[in-house]
Amino acid sequence: MIESKKGAIEMSMQTIIIVVIGVTLLTLGLRFVYTTFTGITEQQEGITELTNTQINELFGQSGELIYLTKDNVGVQQGDTETIAVNVLNTDYDDGIFKYDVKIADSGKLTEEEVKSWFTWSRNGRTLKNGQGYKDNLVLRVPKAARTGAYLIELELDCPSEMSCAFAQFLVEVEAS
Repeated sequence: MIESKKGAIEMSMQTIIIVVIGVTLLTLGLRFVYTTFTGITEQQEGITELTNTQINELFGQSGELIYLTKDNVGVQQGDTETIAVNVLNTDYDDGIFKYDVKIADSGKLTEEEVKSWFTWSRNGRTLKNGQGYKDNLVLRVPKAARTGAYLIELELDCPSEMSCAFAQFLVEVEAS
């Protein structure tokens, strides 16, 4: 009889130990899941914030029709630089949006000389209201180009009117 009581006590001790270990593992597992999901939520919020920041960098916070990511470009003679040009249709019906490169202040160069430095999509794109597109304006400065600063203007043509928006940037040509 004493042996059966001793066996019963051992069984209840084992049961208590197993229950304590089980509760501990359950608590640790729940804590791990909670920490993992908290980290995922923080990462998602960070990614959303970064995405919004990049969208604002591309299109500007004011919803400008034409927006440049750079407003000052330094380039050496004979080098190439790419400028991102973003066009956003916020005010017009569906239609073709295209831009042209103009010289606002060229110093002693003609508009055609400086215009020949640039390559871009001259046909534009058809945009619905609210749509936008990104184009790369490639600047290739000849080796024989004069050093100095040139104020370049991009003139946007919208479906119902010419010259509906402008954007300017400065090109500083440095000696190579």
